[in-house]
Amino acid sequence: MRLTQREIDVLNAVLQAQPVGLTQLEEQLGLTANQLHYTFTKINAWLSDNGLSWLGTDKDLITVAEPLLVQRALTNFVAHTTPERFRYTSDQMQRFMFLTLLLSERPIAINRFVDTLYTSRTTVVNLLDGLQQQCARFGLTLKHLNRRGYLIEHDGFKKLTVFVQVLIDTISIRELLGFYYRDNIYSKMGELLLFNLFDLDTLFTVIKETLAYTDSLTSIDDVDFLLLIMLNYQYRQAVQQDGATTLNVEALAELAGEILHNDRRSLDPGQRRLILHINAAMQHAFSLDFQFDEDFVRVLSRHVQRFLFRQANQIQMNDIDVAQFMPEYGEIYTVVKAAIADYPELATGEITPSEIMLIAIYYASAFEQHAQRVDVEPYLLVVCAEGVAVSTIVKNKLARLVSADHIDTSSVFDATEAKLTRYDLIISTVPLPGIDAARVLTIDHAFAPDLLQQVRQRLSLTTIAPPGNDVNKFAAIMDAINSTSIGAAELAQLEMQILQILSAPAIARTALATPLVINPALVARVEVSMTWQQAIMEAASGLLAQHLIEAHYVQTIINNTVRFGAYMMVTPGVILAHAGAEDGVNANAIAVTSFDQPIHFPGENTPLVHVIITIALKDDDPHLLMQKLMDWLLMPPTLELLRHFEQKATVVAKLRELFGEGAPAHLKE
Repeated sequence: MRLTQREIDVLNAVLQAQPVGLTQLEEQLGLTANQLHYTFTKINAWLSDNGLSWLGTDKDLITVAEPLLVQRALTNFVAHTTPERFRYTSDQMQRFMFLTLLLSERPIAINRFVDTLYTSRTTVVNLLDGLQQQCARFGLTLKHLNRRGYLIEHDGFKKLTVFVQVLIDTISIRELLGFYYRDNIYSKMGELLLFNLFDLDTLFTVIKETLAYTDSLTSIDDVDFLLLIMLNYQYRQAVQQDGATTLNVEALAELAGEILHNDRRSLDPGQRRLILHINAAMQHAFSLDFQFDEDFVRVLSRHVQRFLFRQANQIQMNDIDVAQFMPEYGEIYTVVKAAIADYPELATGEITPSEIMLIAIYYASAFEQHAQRVDVEPYLLVVCAEGVAVSTIVKNKLARLVSADHIDTSSVFDATEAKLTRYDLIISTVPLPGIDAARVLTIDHAFAPDLLQQVRQRLSLTTIAPPGNDVNKFAAIMDAINSTSIGAAELAQLEMQILQILSAPAIARTALATPLVINPALVARVEVSMTWQQAIMEAASGLLAQHLIEAHYVQTIINNTVRFGAYMMVTPGVILAHAGAEDGVNANAIAVTSFDQPIHFPGENTPLVHVIITIALKDDDPHLLMQKLMDWLLMPPTLELLRHFEQKATVVAKLRELFGEGAPAHLKE
């Protein structure tokens, strides 16, 4: 791995003054705590690549364990390397400068761009000259103020809406959320923008607040979601800046309120007439043998409201790759475009191809749904934080309704917009802002007792899986049980028992390609009371001691739990703690920890936890392992064994029977 200039500067500062405090580094280098955190992660990865020890942290002090060796390696790297991270193309530099000027209400000095982009003053001036024409295309004016710098002048929200349009065209909303949730940055422009365009502490605060604001909305698209983030960001900046007027703050809050409440408004007569007008054009153009029902009108109305809101506020949406959809949806696009153009009541400005294509996609979806009701089995996507264990468990449950080869799994960070459009329903244990809520079913846990019922309702399904499988009877049995009075926890336990009976015989005990490391040191009982964070660290301690995982694997589990809640709960009282293979897995391994004192995990109505199974998977395909593990956990005696075992050997023997044992010799106990 290569170091960027920022990482070189931070490592030099630590070497020169170790131990050095975080506050001192922030002041010396002009970085925020979040920037330093990300930089330390990159430095530690580089140290590992060079066979060197990581930076040490003791409270707020940073140290280097092998300073002479690290200094020698750093000197050699700098002498033979030009940081590729800071070689930007003219287009990348100009786009960064444009976004910086759009976001600022104060003049920006040329030296700021020179220092950030590691380029010459002449290059910056030439690029600024080129920006004059780009600003003019958006109806904006770039002015040079003597001895102060450059400023884009415009009243109202024009600058902010153009900023959102350019930003979403430069880095995807997924990259922004990936950085927020896991400190992951996937592109050179992502790193340039996120570390140099924003105050990260403020950005993280407003993303968290915006996720909370939009949690109860039935639907919100990426443009509105990002616009809400930036309105909140500008609101905070305006409050903090000297001379900010009350009008600016109130106007920002008013526009944010318009977006937030737009989702809850009922469809007004004019909007409804527009939808019916397009419906009629579709019926005529394609000679459809079905009518668009009220459910379709209701779903499309949410988009039409956002579309008209954007038009009224001169917010252009260009974040859909129209060319990608034209081969399949070109005819529908043409009909929608013509219908909007000849609708007399629609007095709006220029309508972008992205806006038209998004409406066309709604209609294409309606066509496809009608065909599916006839003879096509739906495709489902299961999304969880890591896309490993919990999503596999949910997939296995959904296989009672839909064929397994029609169900895919994904981590939240791989759930791109293009990927999500391929599925009829997305079942997610984590929030997916910006995705049409009509296509997303959000669940709290993998063992949600009404999961199958909710999926059937959303897809208007009966039992779809091939007849002759006794497990198909499960849905009917659960429907009957649901009509009786029984608590959620008891219902979940009863579900497991019934499924175990119906799915017998158990899954064959075929060997895994790479068996798990399992030994007595990885099985433990804990008598003392703990917080959930302490419990996760305790449950992973055996894996850490045997170098089967790295320390940041445990921290990733904790971070994901803070952000997503107890999404890892697979049965009431059992947490399957895990992260991704890239988060620090050295070998496939499993550890079981039982807690005499129940653990309180975050989340409403989250059952108390008595057992944490910590699993580390280096292999790419966890499905066989997850099937075996759930087959075992569904057996009524299993939870009793895990909670009250006296001899570790009993649990170890059962795990080895299921999974075998294997690892490189240096990783074994």
